[in-house]
Amino acid sequence: MEGSADYFTVDSIDIRLKKLIAFLGMVSLFTLGSISINSCGNPEDPHDHAIDEHHDEEGVGHDHGTEGEHAHEHGGHASSDHMKHMNEVREQLKVELGDKYDQEVPPASEEQLAQGKEIYTKFCVTCHGESGKGDGALAVSLESQPADFTDDAHSKFYSDQGRIQIIKNGVEGTQMVGWEATLGEEKIGAVYAYVRAMRSTGKTGEHAHGHHGESHAHGSPHGGEVKSAGDYHIEMVKGDGKISFYLLDGGENTVPTKDVTGTAILQFDGKTTSTNKLSSDGDDHFTVQLKDASLSFTCIVSFKVNDQTVSAKFKKGSHDDHDHHH
Repeated sequence: MEGSADYFTVDSIDIRLKKLIAFLGMVSLFTLGSISINSCGNPEDPHDHAIDEHHDEEGVGHDHGTEGEHAHEHGGHASSDHMKHMNEVREQLKVELGDKYDQEVPPASEEQLAQGKEIYTKFCVTCHGESGKGDGALAVSLESQPADFTDDAHSKFYSDQGRIQIIKNGVEGTQMVGWEATLGEEKIGAVYAYVRAMRSTGKTGEHAHGHHGESHAHGSPHGGEVKSAGDYHIEMVKGDGKISFYLLDGGENTVPTKDVTGTAILQFDGKTTSTNKLSSDGDDHFTVQLKDASLSFTCIVSFKVNDQTVSAKFKKGSHDDHDHHH
């Protein structure tokens, strides 16, 4: 026992405790590192797709289309350097694309929107959420919050062609990898069309928006809820068993239905989603029938008018998501 007395001294116990703590720390770092690596995914590894293929669509705006109070970090870029990094990425995109950077992306067809919704639901919802606000189930575990696709101003920081390029090739120095080999051009175009349709303008100030720098409120000609949609406005009126949609021009005059086609994507209680081709109900509005009018829902409605597509998002029962006071 005399020869082993030193083994039980206070100093020796302290040394062994420190070694044990250091060992556990290394194990923790290794585990966290593995989680971090897996969260980025590998587009060439099919086993990663269940968790990580959503980053292709997230790349449409993931950490790149956000500024101001929504600024995120990019691969070590602090929020104070966020705009500098975004500008660098945009300049690089302009070099890569040349004149194509500013080329318009054709309006999405109904088939494209349906395909894009399917891809988004399968791969993007876990991070960006069902409504595209960056509030998916995995968002809290990510180092930087996923982009809010519904924020029109931030989503337009890069051109449409620039954002498609980001999905294809990724962004060096960030978690955004390229997905062209995995999805292909057709699917990338479809999911981008769906993400672009999530944009909602008019978030300047409190439920007001401006044209040419002027903020002002709008009325609702038919007693419904009005949202900005590019150069137009869309009014949604909820009735018994149906929803009616009116497309309004800049003067808030109703655009005749004969000049317009439309689609409404409805998501009920955050679960069931349906895509509906809008049917004209008279010469001034469109309707969608509801089986259960008591259900809450989020609706993305898109109109094609004069060779352009305009969209707006509505949420039944929410008074925090309106663009206008009535």
